[in-house]
Amino acid sequence: MEYWTDGTLLDYYDEVEYTGESEAYVWFAQLCSALEYVHDRGFAHRDVKMDNVLLDRRRRVRLADFGMCAAVTRPDRRRPVGRVPVVVPCRSVCGSSLYMSPELLAHGPYHGQLADVWAAGVLLHCLVTGRFPFPCVDGRADDPLLVR
Repeated sequence: MEYWTDGTLLDYYDEVEYTGESEAYVWFAQLCSALEYVHDRGFAHRDVKMDNVLLDRRRRVRLADFGMCAAVTRPDRRRPVGRVPVVVPCRSVCGSSLYMSPELLAHGPYHGQLADVWAAGVLLHCLVTGRFPFPCVDGRADDPLLVR
């Protein structure tokens, strides 16, 4: 495992409030590639947020912290090999509330991979605007991204 010394996207935003769309596009594409890799293997990260996206010296991103990762698909023995596996709904609420999808906030069953996609969309909004797209769960208004 690599030792990462160059910080996270959140560390980057301690100095800069937001990034341009072209740089956000590159980072978001790299994040989507990492999520596709995880999802294709039948897992959901379940904690996609700026704290868990690392930056290297060449400003490439890496997805980190798989502590909440869960298997969300299982093979369906009734289908031929190569078909879409059966989705196992997630029930445990985990992750950061500002990045959670509505069904996760409602404490209902949810599709872990779709929740990852939602969180990635929130992260993209933060990259471009420097703010979260929705109010905090406790009702505070649209807080600046720099407030942890």
